[in-house]
Amino acid sequence: NHPCYFHEFMERAAACKLQYLGDANSARLTVRAAPQEAQAALANLPMLRQQQYMDFLLNTTFRRTLLCHDSVRLERRRSNDYLQRFHIGLSGRPRRVQLDLIAAEPVDVVVGNNTVSSTSTFAKAGLQHLINIYPGTVTLAELHKSAIESLEEAGYAVLDQPGMDVDDMAAVVMEIFLGGAIELSLHPPSVAIEVSERPTASPMARLQASAQGRAVSQLHETIGLDAFRRHVVSRLDGEHDLDWLWRDLASAIDKGEIEVASNSIESLDEILEWCRDRALLTG
Repeated sequence: NHPCYFHEFMERAAACKLQYLGDANSARLTVRAAPQEAQAALANLPMLRQQQYMDFLLNTTFRRTLLCHDSVRLERRRSNDYLQRFHIGLSGRPRRVQLDLIAAEPVDVVVGNNTVSSTSTFAKAGLQHLINIYPGTVTLAELHKSAIESLEEAGYAVLDQPGMDVDDMAAVVMEIFLGGAIELSLHPPSVAIEVSERPTASPMARLQASAQGRAVSQLHETIGLDAFRRHVVSRLDGEHDLDWLWRDLASAIDKGEIEVASNSIESLDEILEWCRDRALLTG
């Protein structure tokens, strides 16, 4: 382990005919990650120097820098057209809220470790849809359509308002993405956004639940499981309905296979909803 500054790392990369592509953390792609007082000073610096100063200001101790061959011609201007190819989802588990889409007051939406603030009616409608379908994803066109429909249902005069076409939704998505609260993927994760009649978890999650107190979700996160959740997840093979799962859980409790404290009993519905919210369900 030989720590070095970012500029030193990039000198080594350049010697190997590699160039800076970006950072795995989308919030590091612009100077907005830096303190507000410093953003104006950083904005006009060359990119590599800008990134080095951001490391100083943010006290970065571990980088996730992406490189590519220096023969690759990079297009660094962000275009809304690129978003048409991606699936859009929130980057972390959101706080479940019902936003007042019409109110002029700003809202703060907690998404994982990020907070999204907005006064835009259009942005609120898009955020609300992403919250509702989490951990699922949508295309840009689907997100735009859902936002418009939600505003119309709320009685908002969409046709009379400018700035509500697909390009405007792309701008909203890019703004939130650069703030770190949206994740873009070419290949969306296989997740269930609702609990089905025959819930299914991945074979890997079922195997892990049967052997240990944690399982890996469809979003590649390690999820801790208590005795109730271990028992339920290990049986979510898509072959059994909710009645069977409930009887099986009750039988395990009666047999003493699961220790039950007086204040720890949860309903099967609560457990399955918890699993859905953590991307453990695939169907």
